[in-house]
Amino acid sequence: TIEICIKYSPLWQHFRKHRLSQNIRVAHDHREFATWLLHLGNGTSNQLLEQPISEDDVELPHTSCVNGSLVENIYSNTSQEDRRNRVILSPKNSDCLILNEEVLGQLPGEDRVYYSTDAVITDDPTEAQRYPPEFLNSLTPSGMPPHRLRLKIGSIIMLLRNISIQNELCIETRLEVIAMHHHSIEASLISGGLTGRHVITPRIKLAPSDPYLPFTLERNQFPVRLSYATTLNKSQ
Repeated sequence: TIEICIKYSPLWQHFRKHRLSQNIRVAHDHREFATWLLHLGNGTSNQLLEQPISEDDVELPHTSCVNGSLVENIYSNTSQEDRRNRVILSPKNSDCLILNEEVLGQLPGEDRVYYSTDAVITDDPTEAQRYPPEFLNSLTPSGMPPHRLRLKIGSIIMLLRNISIQNELCIETRLEVIAMHHHSIEASLISGGLTGRHVITPRIKLAPSDPYLPFTLERNQFPVRLSYATTLNKSQ
């Protein structure tokens, strides 16, 4: 493994090495927040306050707080270009689904709803009958589109499966919806080297393993999800 490293290549002597010289995280306008973040990690953030509060509470900087709706603060009165470059981060998928629906409700135009068909993968027919369709439809495991997928023209979506790596249609690729057909969704890439290219996304069967479910859920749906809010893991 070490021998195939690039530093063992005979061409390495011709490389020009560049080293980072400026730490953006501790820039002058971010130094105060960086200091507070370090104290927060060490459990000493309350020592920075004039009137310390209890150990179980943390006082956030005013610049990190939003008065009112988070969606209104991030997406209200924004252009389509701004909406392409903004995203709300959340630790939970359930919160992302709620935030995405709230942002979609603010967008102009008529929406279209795509419903999935769900089933339980099992060798025992009796086991499959224990779970009614209404219960399966209510589930939205991590990495799976919702049963009720609501979209609008111009909405920003994210791919949840690798469709074509050569065409940069990979997991977490972000697209903008151009047209919504009965059996496909037409969208354009807004990230990567093929930005602006039109692609067609079909319905596919998805059956990811979920440790929180006692069975394997198979869902026939478009492998996309709204991307105005996403989880911290996907943002990385």
